[in-house]
Amino acid sequence: MDRDWPLENPGFVRSAATPCTQRSLESAVRPDGYFPRRLDAASGGERRHEVHTIHKWFEQYASRCPDAPAVSHDRGVLTYQELNVRANQLARRLLALGLRPQEAVGICLQSSPNVIVGLLGILKAGGAYAPLDSAHPVERLAFMIRDTKIRFILTQSDLTPRLPPGAQLFEMDAEASLLEAENTEDLRIMLPPESLAYVMYTSGSTGQPKGVAIPHRGVVRLVKGNDFAWMGAEEVYLHLAPLTFDASTLEIWAPLLNGGRVALMPAGATDLGEIGAAIRRHGVTSMWLTAGLFHTIVDTDVEILKPLRQILAGGDVLSVPHVRKAMDALPHCRFINGYGPTENTTFTCCHTIRPEDLSGPIPIGLPIVRTHVRILDAQLRPVPDGEEGELYIGGDGLALGYINRPELTAERFIQDPFSAEPHARLYRSGDRVRAQESGEIEFRGRVDRQVKVRGYRIEPGEIEAVLAECEGVRQVAVITRELCAGDRELIAYYTGDGVTPLTTRILRMHAEARLPHYMVPSRFVPLAEMPLNQNGKQDRAALPSPDSASEHQPPYVEPEGNLEHIIARLWQETLGTATISVNANFFEVGGTSLRLAQVHCRLQSLIGRELPITRLLQYPTIALLARWLSSGMASPALNDAQERARHQKEALARQRLLRGARA
Repeated sequence: MDRDWPLENPGFVRSAATPCTQRSLESAVRPDGYFPRRLDAASGGERRHEVHTIHKWFEQYASRCPDAPAVSHDRGVLTYQELNVRANQLARRLLALGLRPQEAVGICLQSSPNVIVGLLGILKAGGAYAPLDSAHPVERLAFMIRDTKIRFILTQSDLTPRLPPGAQLFEMDAEASLLEAENTEDLRIMLPPESLAYVMYTSGSTGQPKGVAIPHRGVVRLVKGNDFAWMGAEEVYLHLAPLTFDASTLEIWAPLLNGGRVALMPAGATDLGEIGAAIRRHGVTSMWLTAGLFHTIVDTDVEILKPLRQILAGGDVLSVPHVRKAMDALPHCRFINGYGPTENTTFTCCHTIRPEDLSGPIPIGLPIVRTHVRILDAQLRPVPDGEEGELYIGGDGLALGYINRPELTAERFIQDPFSAEPHARLYRSGDRVRAQESGEIEFRGRVDRQVKVRGYRIEPGEIEAVLAECEGVRQVAVITRELCAGDRELIAYYTGDGVTPLTTRILRMHAEARLPHYMVPSRFVPLAEMPLNQNGKQDRAALPSPDSASEHQPPYVEPEGNLEHIIARLWQETLGTATISVNANFFEVGGTSLRLAQVHCRLQSLIGRELPITRLLQYPTIALLARWLSSGMASPALNDAQERARHQKEALARQRLLRGARA
């Protein structure tokens, strides 16, 4: 269908979904490497749903069960009717401001009902939402706003100072009375299911993030008519992931497009205990966890997950011992391994984990409905069963392409050589997989340098490009090191030009000013020379251990006293480091938000009392933290201005910490 796009030269390939022959599950894999979409075993055929837009599906439930709870939060509940009314009012306000069809609208809000109102209001007005994280560097936000040609941003008054200029800001808290005066009726804006629904940015190998354009049909295909997870009216999903992370697509639309309820984490919540409290308070039944956070919870306090009856985990390889421990502790809970790139709307394949899966790698399973995959070699030929190949993905979940990147879109979204449909496409995932004897698919690794860190797909080349821009850097190489299953750290090695003063702290500050927190390396290692192979290229396999770098941390100072020894042992076990100076900063010796959460839980258990996790941010060295603990956990007296500044700083720290832990 031809239409006017609000973005210049987006490079989208416009196509319809590829049809698929109905087959039984027993014959779901053909010898030609074709894996069709998952079928409805009860009927023997694929479940069919009329494909509406996201907001039209929501409106059906709002009219059918207006008084049912749609959103629960720390201050109460919004019913379907209340949510629908508020979204209609916002939609009309956006149209009055001049919003055009399928135009991207930025949304930058802390966790609150306004987030859900904002998403629905944008869609009802015919627009598409583009999540923005106020914790991201201003330069990165400015690039996204320019790249997506955002003219309007939904936000709140206390976040406006963190947003770059260039777009009109609509503060939903300040404009509440203006919104209440708008008409409350449903709008009559009709869009085809191929219309743009949202734009989500992922890491790009060229040094710039790339905007993935997802249509309505992709989201509908994810949450309607599927059997990989329970999504009925009785389900309560916890909205835990950042809005900029595509797991939020499932958390929000799975309940709201099926008559269920989405429960919001409180703004500023930071630790695992608060996640457990939210699960209990809201009666959460289902939640999605990245592999790293899942492993952390299993290691520290698996009991907080006991109220759940369904856990979806993924974003990286799941550890079999952790899954076994969780299944033993939660015998009535269903565990699902979910796999999929952002370019195919959150999930491509899913697998309900069975006890017999715990003897080897846990498979990623079979494609979900209206999805098919092929396992091909470098010449696009199907590989025999049991052999590795690259996973190619087709069906309704495919993105429209990358915003303003026609060459990259053409490279990654290729014409389907196996389909008679002229516009059918396949997405080159870059993931190496193989089919097991059962026919289910097993993840084996990558065909390129892309890595997964805390659920995010990261191109080390983008980080290298940013670091190379720092004055004084001659060469740079970024690699990952796996500390334990599902938990990797990014390590940056660099050489200086010998002229410009350059330290690891300078380079870290340069990265933090330009990259989101999950892309800032945990460690920066200076080298006299970069190791090269016989062809004169960087030899990443020959890079030294990061612990051998003398400049990486301050001179070693041994712990003294019981508290310092306890904290030092926790740090060493969590960070996988033999020795750590008591004056070393946690986040400069490999610490991340997930590892801080681990240290926090274990430290509370050892000292037998609760302490705010933000204190670990306030006192980031072993010596400082031990000194604060030994002083009775009392802060020095502050005047009013200092106290307000401290609270603001801690609030920002809590937001950043939770974003890292959720992702």
